Amino acid sequence: MNRKIVHELPKLCVPVMVKNIAEAKALDEKAGGYETCNVIEIRVDYLENINDELEDVVTILSNKFESKEIILTYRTVPEGGLGEYSYDSYRELLIRLCNLRCDYVDVEVNRGATVIDEIAAFAHRKSVSVIGSYHNFEHTPAIKDLAYISALISDSQADIIKIAVMPKNKEDVYDLLRFTAKTRRVTSKKLITMSMGEMGRCSRVFGFLCGSYLTFVTVSEASAPGQIGIFDCKNMLNKILGLKFSLIGFMGSGKSTVSAALAEILPYPLIDTDEYIVQSERMSINEIFATKGEDYFRDVEEETLKELLDSATVSIISCGGGIIKRESNRRALKEKSCNIWLNASPETVLERVKDDDSRPLLKGKMNVSDISDMISQRRPMYEDTYSLKVDTDGLGPKEIVINIFDKVIS
Repeated sequence: MNRKIVHELPKLCVPVMVKNIAEAKALDEKAGGYETCNVIEIRVDYLENINDELEDVVTILSNKFESKEIILTYRTVPEGGLGEYSYDSYRELLIRLCNLRCDYVDVEVNRGATVIDEIAAFAHRKSVSVIGSYHNFEHTPAIKDLAYISALISDSQADIIKIAVMPKNKEDVYDLLRFTAKTRRVTSKKLITMSMGEMGRCSRVFGFLCGSYLTFVTVSEASAPGQIGIFDCKNMLNKILGLKFSLIGFMGSGKSTVSAALAEILPYPLIDTDEYIVQSERMSINEIFATKGEDYFRDVEEETLKELLDSATVSIISCGGGIIKRESNRRALKEKSCNIWLNASPETVLERVKDDDSRPLLKGKMNVSDISDMISQRRPMYEDTYSLKVDTDGLGPKEIVINIFDKVIS
């Protein structure tokens, strides 16, 4: 699927929203975390007298942050900013921005591809890159609409695609991350995406694994809902870079489905330990149990898990339901993986596995009482192993994935 494992953290961009020359001069560039970021976004739509003070304010701030990359942004009211310039005055302002000390200018795609291309032609002569941006503070458009917007920017002369949307539910957050992962595989242009608000907070951390190369963080005031403080965000990013995810839980808890949903958006291979064993042994789980016994299966399972956890490859591991029965497996998981316990009620498990005859341990036990007893027996083992616990009853895989991400960064 043309995936590239991510080995680097995203750039951290801090928005600066001064109102005038006095505030620009008073800003302390050595306080609050500015020194930690890579990029400064100067939001010129916050200037009270943009006509007379634009050049002076940008000069003051660009000198303060001379070691940082600079984005100059005039965000209009329809896209969450304060700017109200009309079509012609917007174009003229963007030309002014390209003449100032900056590395990027932001051009809203809703102004039309013609405007993007016109500004880009001028910007490129000044060695300035163009961010073609789309913001929707009302909702998250359908995937096909996001793809259309992305293609419009990609086909223009813009250098970077930026899409920021507001989720109505956790499925929207998942869809934005999945869209990012799929788009990253088909475009040569850099990509910046985010799901805004508190609900979309995890996208600002996990987005870089999906292909978003920059995330917006705060030192003081946020320029958009859901932005995270720079130090908190950096800690979260360092926490998840190179982190292996292992899903544990009883049969029917959703490990296969959720791990597949994770693999849709994270750039890591998915390994199901049961499937791995079936392929290596060239027989089904039922056949292994019937011909070689459970102890043999558990020995192979232990060797398989050790191999996967010791591998340098970052992966998503969907563990067999009984893998935690051995203390050596639990110890290895705790040492080398983020272990996600998918918890499901006996009723939910029965509903999911009642028509599945490939589970030898449930033979003759397809009822709530027996399943409840088996879960109770294993619960202390899950509790001994898990890094985080996520309930799956009544939830779809997209919601569960976002719940996992939320818990990882909490």
